[in-house]
Amino acid sequence: MAFFFPHAIAMAVTSLLIGLVYVAVQQNYRSTANDPQIQLAYEIRHHLKQGGSAEKLFTDSIDLSQSLGVFAVIYDKEYQPIRSSGFLDGKFPQLPEGVFEYVKTHGEERVTWQPRKGIRMAMVVLEAAYPAAGFIALGRSLNEIESREKQLSTMALMCWLVAMGLIAVAGLIQFMYINRQNSISKENSSS
Repeated sequence: MAFFFPHAIAMAVTSLLIGLVYVAVQQNYRSTANDPQIQLAYEIRHHLKQGGSAEKLFTDSIDLSQSLGVFAVIYDKEYQPIRSSGFLDGKFPQLPEGVFEYVKTHGEERVTWQPRKGIRMAMVVLEAAYPAAGFIALGRSLNEIESREKQLSTMALMCWLVAMGLIAVAGLIQFMYINRQNSISKENSSS
């Protein structure tokens, strides 16, 4: 039984390392999904604070069920959308009230929003600090990020299987070698 202990430790350590690499890369994928929204949210808030018009910010319209582009929404103080460059089923996107409650307390929130099955968005929500608005939300689809995460899962699983196979083969070779040595020793001692 002591023979298998080092191989079990090698399998556990290898599994842990592959798991840690997977988690680190996956978290990097997800956290960078917010980067464009963070930059644009702060720029829009600054633009509005300086007295700029919200009309100039919403020149395009994006179908959230199809586009990978970044969209912006301005909500009033009662959490209702008043301007948006993104539309879902022809309507302004409506975030859950809990997101706005959190932003009221903390000033900002970064959240994954799933308005319906098959549509997931990386959202950044800020207080607007603008008389006509309470909040600014920017988002974009997570489709590309989730596709990368699936590829990462497949790669991590393949690496884990290969590593487990190599450890098992090394253990088998060592086991056969030890058995062979024991057989030779028994034959020599019985002669």
